Amino acid sequence: MEILQLMFPDLSIEVLIAAGEINNNNPERTADFLLDPKNVVMLVESFSIQTGSGINADNVEEKKSQMKQPKEEINKPKKKNETKIEEEKNSDWSDETDGFTSTDSFTTGTVTGTGTEDEGSDKFLDESSEEFVSEDNDELFDIKQDSKVLGMSKFDPKDYDKRKSFLPPTEEVKGLLTLNPRQTAVMKYVVSVSKKKSEQAYFQVLDKLKTMKFYKNDLDKTLVYIRDVAPVIIHFRSTIFDTLLNDTHYRNCFEINKQQYNNSSGGRVHHESQLFNNIYEKFGTQNHCTPFERPKYGSLNIVKDQKGVKCCSGYGECYMELKGVKLRTTFANQDSFSTKNLASCEYYCHVLSEFNENELRAIVEVGTGRVTWKDSAVIASYKECQIHGPVKLSENIKVIAFPNNLKSKFSKKVQEFSFINNCTVRWF
Repeated sequence: MEILQLMFPDLSIEVLIAAGEINNNNPERTADFLLDPKNVVMLVESFSIQTGSGINADNVEEKKSQMKQPKEEINKPKKKNETKIEEEKNSDWSDETDGFTSTDSFTTGTVTGTGTEDEGSDKFLDESSEEFVSEDNDELFDIKQDSKVLGMSKFDPKDYDKRKSFLPPTEEVKGLLTLNPRQTAVMKYVVSVSKKKSEQAYFQVLDKLKTMKFYKNDLDKTLVYIRDVAPVIIHFRSTIFDTLLNDTHYRNCFEINKQQYNNSSGGRVHHESQLFNNIYEKFGTQNHCTPFERPKYGSLNIVKDQKGVKCCSGYGECYMELKGVKLRTTFANQDSFSTKNLASCEYYCHVLSEFNENELRAIVEVGTGRVTWKDSAVIASYKECQIHGPVKLSENIKVIAFPNNLKSKFSKKVQEFSFINNCTVRWF
């Protein structure tokens, strides 16, 4: 049940229990069941809930009728000067390379006044006062105080769209089912901390982007790209490939060097204790997790460079692109030995705020589809990922990538690895 709550935070416990009973309390089948919008509609007829798709007990009949309407009728544009906006499509884009299409709904809330839109700024103005006004104040954004902190002279607290929980790909959801209670607790901790940080950083990043001639829609698309598309990769040296070929999992340093793990005062044990609120050291009545339980480290290929991330070349000239790990991965702007500021894939804005201007421009251009990819030489510091739970080669490897100059030596072994683990081979 804890895993399902982590997957679907906006669903009530009653709904999760009901879905579980329908599926004989099988977590994997229950997750698949809840990922089908029709099943969610069925459940909300009995329970008053709010979901990431905007379905609730009050509008369930409307949503059901919309399912039968042509797509163009459902997405019929609203009048420009409407002051009450229920749902606004702010992200509708596709990446031709990956065949990715993402459409997210954002809620802007209710804005008072005559409400004309300031073109290009994504803000709503009250014509009489030229101040942003709202029906209610949000604790997170106090107009008098936070505008100074965020470096903004005017803004509407409701203009910040608190992105609703999303229904991720089934493959990613199933990845959460591999977490044990300790690892689940780690993810819950990072998500809870990063959520508030990300919300607070949103306008700071938006202000910076506007100086670069980007706008709110660009930021929203970029955050969706980070969440759903930007690849998590692990660089490795070709000299260890024989070991990988004969293993079932990618191993962390503690599994490889158990003597290092047994030294409880060692740097990485202490480091992970600080990063993850001591959960890997103490959880319930259990002390000291096993080496297998500890995280594995990689990087986020923010610009989708087919050659990997250049500043990670010290870890190896080859890399693996992962799948089924995004929802159980935490993220940093750099090597986490130099920072304690972590994010989840859904709450990433505070880490994005640490990008330098060149990195920020590059990820927005790729994330909004202006370009398919960028040279990773633009990345000043690699964006570290901490992957929680197992990295099983036959389930979590999407691509195995080798440089062309190793093709003659490794071609047969790479093909064998690809066949065994059902992954794609990439030569670059």
